[in-house]
Amino acid sequence: MTQGAPAPRRDDETIRLLMASARMYPRRIDPLDRVEFVHMTPDGFRDSAFLDHRTLTVGGTPVWVPLDELMALADSGAGAEARPEPCRRYLFHIGHVGSTLISRLLGSLEGVLALREPLLLNWLALLKIDLGRPESRVSEARYATLLGLVLALLSKTFTAEDRVVIKPTSYTNILAADILGRVPSARAGAIFTPLRPFMATILKGAGGLSDVMTRAPLRIRRLNRLLEGEAIGLAGMDPGEIVAMTWVTEMLTLDAAAESRGGAVTWFDFERYLLDPAASLESLLHHLEIAPGEGGIEALASSPLHGMNAKNPQQAYGAGNRREDIARVLASSGEDITAGERWFEAQATAHPAIARLAKLAATGTAPA
Repeated sequence: MTQGAPAPRRDDETIRLLMASARMYPRRIDPLDRVEFVHMTPDGFRDSAFLDHRTLTVGGTPVWVPLDELMALADSGAGAEARPEPCRRYLFHIGHVGSTLISRLLGSLEGVLALREPLLLNWLALLKIDLGRPESRVSEARYATLLGLVLALLSKTFTAEDRVVIKPTSYTNILAADILGRVPSARAGAIFTPLRPFMATILKGAGGLSDVMTRAPLRIRRLNRLLEGEAIGLAGMDPGEIVAMTWVTEMLTLDAAAESRGGAVTWFDFERYLLDPAASLESLLHHLEIAPGEGGIEALASSPLHGMNAKNPQQAYGAGNRREDIARVLASSGEDITAGERWFEAQATAHPAIARLAKLAATGTAPA
């Protein structure tokens, strides 16, 4: 759209479609602050590993709406009337800990619309990390308005009976406390593994280690804001220490969100889940107030999804493959893992907030 040109007029039916129907999904916001809406179906949500460029749309021409125009539409008569209540079910996680599998399992239930890693939350998290600093693109007030708009856009359904469950990306955990504070009835699972299996999973290579190294500067900036005392420096840290720092940053962020909202958050240890899927799923579904569906918990716990790579269902990958991978990494990358564990112990001694995570790091047991 040419700068200064009048925005095209949108009738009430189009506004309601943009604001209320999951058929028009807000996939991304581009550098010019334009929101792209794409055409979706329930199968598209269920079958898309992530809601990014790999989103399985049903075709049709994307609809682009300038962000400021969308905000005005959301507050208009038709927009305000159609605007849904914000989603109240979330799957937060620390990354590479089985959250995609859990989201797919929930999304296989009748009436559950599972959103995996929506890009709008990634965009909002990048705004959040600079909030209150000179380089921030938005004010506190605009950020709060944008948070409400994004949650509304991601809470759209196909039917009135649908329940949305959002699984954000791990580095958007910086939004967790704000989301839970915005939605008083919100319930969330916090998916993690203890420190050692997390490090082994990341250090086995592929995309996990690249992702962790790429995001290390932003994560350590977030970590230092969470801690008191002398800042922790990234320079000179080896890969094992950076992986441990990643675990600490995301766990501290989720622990702070859990503390801010009492019983709204339940910890979900993926290692324990693999030992007893039925028990872990039953506890999570009860917390999220979701019925287990036809066949009950046992049907869900024995789903064929457990034998697939959750990010690429065409590839076979189950709990046995994961155990083999972790054992191989523990044997081949023992020095990196030992370095990471030593770094954690040193930081736990220096920082009470990190020491609070010691039980979760070692055994998956939540701190008192």
